[in-house]
Amino acid sequence: MRLFSAMADKVPIVVILGATGAGKSQLALELAQRFGGEIVSADAMQMYKGLNIITNKVTAEEQRLVKHHMIDILETNAVNTIVDFKNKALPIVEDLLRNGKIPFICGGTNYYIESLIWKILIDEETPYFVDKKRKGELDGNDAESKKLKNNVSEYNNDKPLDPDELNLNEIDFEKDTETIPTDKLFRSLQKIDPDRTEKLHPRERRKIWRSLQIWKHHGVRHSELISSQGGVKGGGLRFPASRICIIEVWSDQAVLDERCNRRVEKMIERGMVNELISFHDQHNKTRFDVSGPDYNQGIFQSIGFKEFHAYLNLNPEQRDSEQGRAEFSKGVQLLKTATRQYARRQAKWMKKRFLLEHRESPAVYRVDSTDPTQWDEKCYKPAERILQAFTEGTEPDQAPLARLTINPEQMDENMRILHCDLCQRDFTGSHQFKNHLNGKKHAAVLKTIAAAEPPLSLVLVKIDESRKVETAKILKNTFEIPLHEVLALLERIPCEITRLKPRTRAENMKKCLAKHGIHLEIEQTKMID
Repeated sequence: MRLFSAMADKVPIVVILGATGAGKSQLALELAQRFGGEIVSADAMQMYKGLNIITNKVTAEEQRLVKHHMIDILETNAVNTIVDFKNKALPIVEDLLRNGKIPFICGGTNYYIESLIWKILIDEETPYFVDKKRKGELDGNDAESKKLKNNVSEYNNDKPLDPDELNLNEIDFEKDTETIPTDKLFRSLQKIDPDRTEKLHPRERRKIWRSLQIWKHHGVRHSELISSQGGVKGGGLRFPASRICIIEVWSDQAVLDERCNRRVEKMIERGMVNELISFHDQHNKTRFDVSGPDYNQGIFQSIGFKEFHAYLNLNPEQRDSEQGRAEFSKGVQLLKTATRQYARRQAKWMKKRFLLEHRESPAVYRVDSTDPTQWDEKCYKPAERILQAFTEGTEPDQAPLARLTINPEQMDENMRILHCDLCQRDFTGSHQFKNHLNGKKHAAVLKTIAAAEPPLSLVLVKIDESRKVETAKILKNTFEIPLHEVLALLERIPCEITRLKPRTRAENMKKCLAKHGIHLEIEQTKMID
């Protein structure tokens, strides 16, 4: 059914956001039926063939009700990037608009959705701007063209090259064959674009590769490009904001957590484990034999593989054993935890990317799916009224969500990668880093290090001679030393009075005794083999 064939330029683009378990797929299906639209899936894992249960794909019956795009289009071993997704999905969206049909963009991979709404990517098919000129408009002889042309060669001609340094001219960035270690790529990007590496985890290979690719192909630092686009990974909107209808399906967090748990249980009831075992035996087992487990590529990134890794690698007899049952139970709990955490990350991403005040963004409207018995009243009907207003070119009667005002400097701080030297771990933002420093894992590392260190020597260097007897009593009670031994120590100051660790305890004791006129020095001792 075409509702807008006579005015295709006014057809709205609908985006349905929501965390896993909120009900966004159901709402997209019902609205697409009501308004005669088609669904463009924005889920990275549902693009791959297979694993229908673990990726929670729509059923064949649902696909008969409403046409779905971008599902089951990739082979298992295919490499797919956000650029690939955008290049496939955007023409579908534009074709639907030309034919007067509403595209309903819905899925759990929010940055895929962003690529369809904002001009966030640089690739050969999408010219970018340099000083308000498109790349294709530069004549090749002006100063900016020469600068872009020479940037990469100047970097590579800075001889001599360090043995660990890459010559970008020798690398084909069209496809990552993974022959170059990630840490080597990261070190090269640190030299080229240190501002960018401050916001990347050293193991985020795809992002590191993308930033190097941008530099190699265009001679522009990725950090500079992001800065020129307003400090976020995106430029302007692809379509007028008045045509983009964004609806968030929201649920109370406690309800959402419980839904995520039930979702895992339902997937198990539907045969998720057999699906994983079959897929593992056909595709994943051989990969382990060759290069070890890798859950960062293709469909193997799906939640489920990593969580059930130990169980999947047992043979059939072992899976039926006590060990197998224990590994299975562990996998279930890990999967529930991973699903809940993923849902929370999706909600946070939506706030940080779709509601920022300083970013050009369409209005976002919220509907409430907390109570399933009130689905029509609080979720479907409000969404229907919002979309109806868009189709009529009027303002919805419901107010959109308020924008978030975040200091750009705070945004940079939240994205900066901070490294814990003791734990050898990286964290995104000062908040996450502080939580780590106050956490149990960091405390355990500190305890281990302290246990391995030699004790510190507390040396008594000075006392108040007028309070010698009182001082002796304080030292006796503090260090549990007989009084006659304390008095003997006081006659041969400076002298070692005890050994202890960790340093924080020694520092506190030194500070406390100084209040009584008892002065100590802390000296390092050597570990005796």
